Amino acid sequence: MTTINIEVEGLDKLRKKLSPRTYEKAVATMMEDIAIVGERTAKQRAPRDTGALKRSIHSDARPMSARIFSNLNYAVPVEVGRGKNKRMPPPHVLHGWLRRHGKPQSAAYVVARAIGRRGIKGRFFMKAAADAIRFKLPSMVKRASGDIAKRWSR
Repeated sequence: MTTINIEVEGLDKLRKKLSPRTYEKAVATMMEDIAIVGERTAKQRAPRDTGALKRSIHSDARPMSARIFSNLNYAVPVEVGRGKNKRMPPPHVLHGWLRRHGKPQSAAYVVARAIGRRGIKGRFFMKAAADAIRFKLPSMVKRASGDIAKRWSR
């Protein structure tokens, strides 16, 4: 999946001057904002058949990190897709989809074979979340740096 790393040059010198009290709250707030933006965007962009994928997307914000994730086993194939001429998926996993779309259960093998031959496009809902975070990150960093500057001047 996508990982966004932010490195600040000269952080060691700055860390010696700063007490954790000065920056921890601002950075924790920024991480919460990142998690909210990422989770909201991923949920909006996730494909909806039963809505299970959308409901499985969660975020975890900690003081120095944020994570957006899904614990469903098919989230990664939906995100990145499936290449052409690969092994077909097991037909029995398609029974629910076939039933919801009014297709006979006997078509499971044919659909699985077609997926194996043609592949499936990726939906890139997590990539969209990462892009939304990258777009909003400069304003979030600016707000956090302003909060740190206010605390520093006290």
